Amino acid sequence: MIETHTVNALLLPREGGGLLRAALTFVNGLVAPAFLFCAGLGFAISLSRRAPDVPPGRALTTTLLKKILFIMLVGYSMHVPVFSMRGMLDLPAAVRSGFFGVDILQVIAVSLLLLLGAALLFRTARGRIVAGWMIATAVIAAGAVAGSTPAFSGWGDSLPVWINAYFSREMSLFTVVPWAAYPAAGFASGLFFMRGAVAGEEARPIRAMALPAGAALAGGTVIGFLTLPHYGGDAFWYWSAEYVVVRLATVILVMCGVWLAVRGGTGPVGRAAGLFGRESLPVYYWHLIIVYGKDFEWSFVRLFPEGMGTAACAAVAAGLIVVMYLFARGWNSVKKSHPRTTEWIVKGTVAGSIVTFLLS
Repeated sequence: MIETHTVNALLLPREGGGLLRAALTFVNGLVAPAFLFCAGLGFAISLSRRAPDVPPGRALTTTLLKKILFIMLVGYSMHVPVFSMRGMLDLPAAVRSGFFGVDILQVIAVSLLLLLGAALLFRTARGRIVAGWMIATAVIAAGAVAGSTPAFSGWGDSLPVWINAYFSREMSLFTVVPWAAYPAAGFASGLFFMRGAVAGEEARPIRAMALPAGAALAGGTVIGFLTLPHYGGDAFWYWSAEYVVVRLATVILVMCGVWLAVRGGTGPVGRAAGLFGRESLPVYYWHLIIVYGKDFEWSFVRLFPEGMGTAACAAVAAGLIVVMYLFARGWNSVKKSHPRTTEWIVKGTVAGSIVTFLLS
């Protein structure tokens, strides 16, 4: 994720090309699907800590709702054009509407709300797994229809801007369709994995997921080559069921490989992966501020407005990864040592930011 954003922000267009650049583009294009998939998978693990077939109680549901709303709040905070309610109201409507733009965090929040509803509706892990795959399939199908026909063209114009942003590519880089398919698939996969883990057979669901994922990858690739010429513009790369399936299957295979590589979480790779996973939200937020922060002179886009070559870009990305690792390690250590203090720091920061925004 850090490498992808650094490359997108700084790499000169003329750098690279051919097969290597195409491979880099494909791999970097897996970052968002993987992030969304992991959000759904982590949500499934949170629901299954007691037992996969135990429905979430009131306390767990309340806790999860608070976390989902916090993710939503952070997502919108990154789109504030000016940190002042009065200042926002004075902006032209076209500029002000940018606040409602949807990014990956809002897609995660909406998806998790939907999945929490499914978890409350279906009382068994099997039912929730089926529900997760049904949601993923429905979203993929809706994306395929939206990308291949004018059926939904202009329908969002009658919706309020803050709702339309979840469906309009003109307003948002990420839309609920088709991106919500990835957390839904991650949710179903996470529940499936946890059923095996609770039974002491973690390897069994990994093998069971890898085989159909490999078949889906092969089938989606073949079909995609055949259908690609029939899509206009970038519709294939954004909407098509073929490409969504290819990326989803690749993510599942990569996740299975990661599990095999870091089984048990031991070793430096396993510990680093676990640390980045636990602190994924603050790492996501702060590395984006460092790379793209438009209001900070020290952000990468301000420091290197002309871009840079491949080697320099790779070095900057590697340096930022190290910095974010140290940040995650320090913050995680403080949370473990002073859990109540850090909780109140976060709450105080959020409350203070909201009050400052409303009153300034």
